[in-house]
Amino acid sequence: MDTPGGLLSSLKTIKDDFLREERIPIVVYIAPPGARAASAGAYITMASDVAAMAPQTNIGAATPVDGSGGNVGSDLRRKLIQDTSASMRTLATSHGRDVKFAQEAVTKAISITDQEALQRHVVEFRAKSLDDLLAQIDGFRTKPKGSPCTPRTRASSIRRLAGISSCSSTSSIPTYCSCCSPRGSWAWRSRSPTPACSRPA
Repeated sequence: MDTPGGLLSSLKTIKDDFLREERIPIVVYIAPPGARAASAGAYITMASDVAAMAPQTNIGAATPVDGSGGNVGSDLRRKLIQDTSASMRTLATSHGRDVKFAQEAVTKAISITDQEALQRHVVEFRAKSLDDLLAQIDGFRTKPKGSPCTPRTRASSIRRLAGISSCSSTSSIPTYCSCCSPRGSWAWRSRSPTPACSRPA
């Protein structure tokens, strides 16, 4: 993902889709180097089951603004900040992430680097490439959402999905899709006959 943010309505749709998906883990990867997950991008990252950042990326600056990027009026601003900061704190808590960052990204518009995000438990992984990410998250046990899931991604291939706003698969082979960005999206498909996500019996 590489985004300066977006509409709260679009953010809510994406966030709700992430939270409702119980079959497979949702992975957000902030990449390539130089990318950012600003504003709505920070919320989307917090809603993911696995969050990762490439080197030289940043996340945060999630204070709500109006459609032109300007300040919102005082009464509405207070309501928006209270609502969005509560949402961010809830997402951070449920995914075992830094609640203070979640709060201050909204109330103080703070933004932090990939290294700081990893140290502060805002993200779980720092990966230099998609292959590196797949190797690192293999066997990682996600926080319960329905039930915990352990991605099996080491023996996976990557294919690029360009020019899409969302992606899904009806294939019997699980397909995992990243959040879309101006550079396109990626999916990875398991080569192995074993499930790409294992759950406890």
